[in-house]
Amino acid sequence: MQAVKSAMEPEFFFWDDTRRTQIKGVIFTPMMHKELVIEGQFESGDLLVSQDAGRYPLINVNDRIELTNTAGEGFEGEVRVSSIVGGVKRTILSYQPTIMESVMTGDPLTGEVRRYHIVEKERYSDRNEELLAADGYFERLQPSGTPARWITWNVNKGPAVDIPVSVKYRARFEYICMEQPEYRFQLNDDLGQLVHLRLKHKFLSGIPDLVAGPETPVTPTPPTQNPIHFS
Repeated sequence: MQAVKSAMEPEFFFWDDTRRTQIKGVIFTPMMHKELVIEGQFESGDLLVSQDAGRYPLINVNDRIELTNTAGEGFEGEVRVSSIVGGVKRTILSYQPTIMESVMTGDPLTGEVRRYHIVEKERYSDRNEELLAADGYFERLQPSGTPARWITWNVNKGPAVDIPVSVKYRARFEYICMEQPEYRFQLNDDLGQLVHLRLKHKFLSGIPDLVAGPETPVTPTPPTQNPIHFS
């Protein structure tokens, strides 16, 4: 496994994409080990990482881990509302999208469903008319080279900012270190760290939407599940 880790900025509760560090290790799912599942510590989607012995930097609790060798995995989707960021309407997503499968809104009173045409900006950057004809677009990377995790709506298009949007896409999953990793030694041999990871959207359950990037830090409300202690 190759991945990048980002340390949490504890004052504002976000991860700085500009300060990412490469790590290596072996990754496996605890769901394959019945005795680990019975203990009740793990949820579906959790991972265990055995970092190579003697490798640094070490992984710490609340670090974010992004796998670098994936083109995206199927994600059941999420419901978001849009917001105005820097004068532009965006729908913030949990993860960096690689393929946008469906974006829609629904009226619970009439049952009407509206689908939106969202394109990948990198594929249309040289065809500006087609890009503007779409309802909006997503980007895999920001100009800085760090991941982009949002849909940008074209002017006068897309749902109003208070309308829930259902988004289904293939995502590059990110994981959060759930607890202080275990340091393993056998006799005089360093076996490296054993790290428990949980999908970011599950870890952040109950915390307000975060805009990816250090320009818009937020002060969190502690979640009701997976509590985090703030000092």
